[in-house]
Amino acid sequence: MSVQGSSADATTGKPEGQNQTSFAQLDPPINPALLSALSSISICYPTQVQKEFIPLALNGKDILARSSTGSGKTLAYAIPILQTILENKFKQRTTTTTPSTTLTMAIILVPTRELSAQVTLAISSLCKGLGNENAIEIINLAGSDPKRSRRKHAQTEQSYTSNPPDIIVSTPARLLDRLRTTPIDMSGLLYLVLDEADLILSYGHSFDDIKAILSGSGSTVTQSWRFPTFFQSFLMSATMTSEVAELKSLVLRNPEVLYVKESINELSNLTQFSIKVPNEQDKFLLIYVIFRLKLIKGKGLVFVNSTDKSYQLKLFLEKFGIRSGVLNSELPFNSRYHAVEEFNKGIFDYLIATDESENNLPAGKNSSKPTPLPADPNLISTQPPTADNVGSTEEVVTNPKKRKNGDDGNGQSQDKPTDYGVSRGIDFVNVACVINFDLPLLTQSYTHRIGRTARAGRTGIRLSFVLSNPKSDPSLNRTNKNLQETYIRETEVWKKIENEQIK
Repeated sequence: MSVQGSSADATTGKPEGQNQTSFAQLDPPINPALLSALSSISICYPTQVQKEFIPLALNGKDILARSSTGSGKTLAYAIPILQTILENKFKQRTTTTTPSTTLTMAIILVPTRELSAQVTLAISSLCKGLGNENAIEIINLAGSDPKRSRRKHAQTEQSYTSNPPDIIVSTPARLLDRLRTTPIDMSGLLYLVLDEADLILSYGHSFDDIKAILSGSGSTVTQSWRFPTFFQSFLMSATMTSEVAELKSLVLRNPEVLYVKESINELSNLTQFSIKVPNEQDKFLLIYVIFRLKLIKGKGLVFVNSTDKSYQLKLFLEKFGIRSGVLNSELPFNSRYHAVEEFNKGIFDYLIATDESENNLPAGKNSSKPTPLPADPNLISTQPPTADNVGSTEEVVTNPKKRKNGDDGNGQSQDKPTDYGVSRGIDFVNVACVINFDLPLLTQSYTHRIGRTARAGRTGIRLSFVLSNPKSDPSLNRTNKNLQETYIRETEVWKKIENEQIK
């Protein structure tokens, strides 16, 4: 058993030097009420993507922004949206004597219900600092319970019709279903955001759903909703894929393209280690020793490649009094959300996650052939292709059956598999360590997994368990072809990750 690692001097996460640009110094200037709200949640300095994105957005540009996971993309688009809404509300108060009709001014589309809930929470937290006079209403459509009582459903529908929210956050399928059920007047729309745009289509949402939303009409005359001719659009993504290129052509007009690279100081926050183990059983022994002896302090996010193994690992740890939670697509949404909330609150320190949405490869996509990734001296070298290579070689899981009205293509309600993801989107708070108990199927997924730690200037550790010699595992003497293929795949994936890291 051997340990390999790479590290650099960690930064404190504080602004670098005295010349760090604050939100108050951005041009065009940010509304004082927003500056106060940012200060109330202890945010004074923009991240690099926020520093570049916000001025372009305030100048009315459509934007395609590529930035790594955890770089602050949510606030980057939220601040310009909130500023415009504040300006419109101020004009309404000062130029009219009677209350004007409220119209929805922003739609934010995300790939999963978890991300929809967390985007809503992040923006709502900022809105709380605006005060009652500048109250902005934000609704999470994807978080609503489709099985709620008819009475409550009818009351909510009537509320949306008579008093639409300022901002709607939703998955595409849930929004389209709502619009077809109870059309909302979209004539006042100013912003459309596709957050984690590279995942929206690959997580099973249909391109036709996006087109139907933008078309402003359902299957009948009574299902029509009005979109304005012009509105500002943002596509936010951590990678550039053929799906992003497809969405770009649909929703953006002459966009500014931002590719925000991580700085050397940001990368130095992450210390990376690999431990070579002779067999699968040793992985369980290792993680027990690490957790029991507190070799890694703080909260840990553990990635495995199957739901069965997540429960197997949880039960194993419980035998030794080590409390943990599990997160996978088989859990209902409320259970998944509750697990993330408990983990973030510190009720338990270890969360065992399965990201099947990225790991279930369709037939014909050999998992032993990871996506080739270009070298970049300023980035962790497993970064996906640049904007110039959109749609070239990156493997993305897609649903071959297009959904209609939120179905999964088989007439089933889409409540878990393609509407779920862990290594992207979900905001895990203060993760000190990411452990790859199982290596991901693709090097791209490796990058997204380790992006769950060392966020917002904090330090973090990435630890990967790597099988050193598959033949040393006695279980291979059995006729288990799938297990042998797993060993071969992990070896090839790790070699590619190592090669990219040393370039």
